[in-house]
Amino acid sequence: MITGIPALQYTFEKGLFEFPYYDDYSKEFVNALFAELKMLSKSPHDDFADALLRAELVIRATEGGIVEYDSAFNIYKIMSRKKQEQNRSQKAISERLSGLLR
Repeated sequence: MITGIPALQYTFEKGLFEFPYYDDYSKEFVNALFAELKMLSKSPHDDFADALLRAELVIRATEGGIVEYDSAFNIYKIMSRKKQEQNRSQKAISERLSGLLR
């Protein structure tokens, strides 16, 4: 069984990662990530690749999900699919209740 960063190859091959590539900041980040991945065994730097692996492990542990960047707090938020569904349900209930109270 392949583990660690090389185990991400399947995820890339299946197109399961989605990287933002629309502004200078995101392009710079994605380019740096792929440059690091390309030189992984030859480079002393693996911070981006390690962060990607950690995010993937959390997503797997939470039955799929989204890792999104919150610029207001300069952190990455990880939300499982179950949590996303709970948030949508709570929002829908709140909207219905507020509509009834008007």
